[in-house]
Amino acid sequence: QASAHLACSRLLAAVFRTPRAMRVRLRRSPTACVFSASVLILGATYVSSRVLTSGVSFGHAFVPVASPARKGSEALGRGEVQVHNSAAAPSPRRSALVLASALAAVPALMPNTAVAGGIDAERAKLTAAVAAVDRLVDNWVLITKGSREQGVSGGGDKVLTILRGSDSPLFKIQQAMNDLAPAADDPEAYTEALEAFLQALASADGAAYSSNFAGGSGDPRKNSPTALLAKAKEDVLVMRKEMGNMVKALGPAAMS
Repeated sequence: QASAHLACSRLLAAVFRTPRAMRVRLRRSPTACVFSASVLILGATYVSSRVLTSGVSFGHAFVPVASPARKGSEALGRGEVQVHNSAAAPSPRRSALVLASALAAVPALMPNTAVAGGIDAERAKLTAAVAAVDRLVDNWVLITKGSREQGVSGGGDKVLTILRGSDSPLFKIQQAMNDLAPAADDPEAYTEALEAFLQALASADGAAYSSNFAGGSGDPRKNSPTALLAKAKEDVLVMRKEMGNMVKALGPAAMS
């Protein structure tokens, strides 16, 4: 369904230079987008059929493709050219303009289910997640090592609480971020950034979890809580970078 929605959005953008607001609305409403593309295809089929059955106008000359028989002894099927005023001939261009006007009104007439349901929750979740990652990076030493003075314990579990704790904005973030994709100004860039973010999130989660059981055997430069938490921090920095790319790809309209 998401692929069909994106394909229809690209088709409409390629055929019509739709205003920015309309493009955003089409991306947020799969129903309106797919319906508009269907109208476009059906209209193009109709215009093509008119051209094939009525002929093609060249200036003031009208060349029939499939002409009816004359009232008389001769038919026009011999390749003769009948001259008419071009204003009286069917105009594919005029038909296309009428189709474009009708299509432009479709998004306004269709119920915008995505806007009605709102993306406020998803947008707020992304904003909160960015803030949570920023706090994690800024307080990395305190979170991972703790502080006796403040009575705060540290370690991999503290990192996991932020990465996947039920009270964290990062909890089950994938579905919410997928729901934001149709509203992006650049869906391809957003999807690429989201995939890289989720990969870094999984890697950071794994490193932080493993740090709780590291030590004893293996290379201490790799299999130690310090080394694994350092790896987790690298992944968290990648997460933050890709979250910035996601916000950029969404554009100001989706994030306002």
